[in-house]
Amino acid sequence: MHSQYCFGCSQENEKGLHLKCCFKKRKIEVKWEGEKFHEGMRGVIHGGVIATILDEAMSKLIEQVDSEREYFTGKLIVEFKKPLKIREKVKVIAELERKIRGGYIVKAVVKEKKGSVIFAFAKGIFLPG
Repeated sequence: MHSQYCFGCSQENEKGLHLKCCFKKRKIEVKWEGEKFHEGMRGVIHGGVIATILDEAMSKLIEQVDSEREYFTGKLIVEFKKPLKIREKVKVIAELERKIRGGYIVKAVVKEKKGSVIFAFAKGIFLPG
């Protein structure tokens, strides 16, 4: 269960990302738009912010799939495909790949909000905490 000050999803954390996740058909969807203070290279969202968003979406999915236990990110692999510009509206989609002994493998993608361009994708292993 995420804390009330979770950097990814809490609305109370003034420095957080304030992600709002929507559970649809065994997937999590997040709509997001980066600000200037998320910048890494000039005009581009920092890769660590993108990795955090992917991780957050995947962990929120696990909360929905198995609310009886708490899970943590055991492994996170992120592949960046294209720079994500500041103020570009994106959609993050996380879906369960499979259950494994003691945890789950989840995948997620950051793509154009209205389109098919992929900026990054990730695969994570989530283990009980």
